[in-house]
Amino acid sequence: MLMKWLFGSLMLFHLYYSAPKTGHITLEINNIKEAKGYLWVGVYNNPQDFMNKEKAIMVKGEVVKKTGVHYIRLENMPLGTIAIALFHDLNGNGELDQTMIGIPKEPYAFSQKIKTKWRIPQYEDVKIEFKEAGQIVPMNLEQW
Repeated sequence: MLMKWLFGSLMLFHLYYSAPKTGHITLEINNIKEAKGYLWVGVYNNPQDFMNKEKAIMVKGEVVKKTGVHYIRLENMPLGTIAIALFHDLNGNGELDQTMIGIPKEPYAFSQKIKTKWRIPQYEDVKIEFKEAGQIVPMNLEQW
């Protein structure tokens, strides 16, 4: 009996510590109104790095070929707390175009719906828990 319990405990310990610490996550991007340009995604796992493209743990761009919904699969993402920022680069210049006072001219989305348009969201406002491989994150593009 003791041997069975010991063997079972060792198996659980092994399974827990050998379980993958990364996985894929799928972004479901809704409300695409123009079939042109690129969708650019930045993923962050540190509040100090949020919205700094050079410090993102992943940056990915995909061509937009149709309106409606687009899916982006991100591979080898570390499990844990992350925040995702995305924009629809309509003119293909690789940047989120803004007015002189910083208002976005192109559609954007975050991993959580932001409460107000009157300030740039913080990491804490849009963070989510990436708990298991295959998780789907719905994101709705918004325009100012």
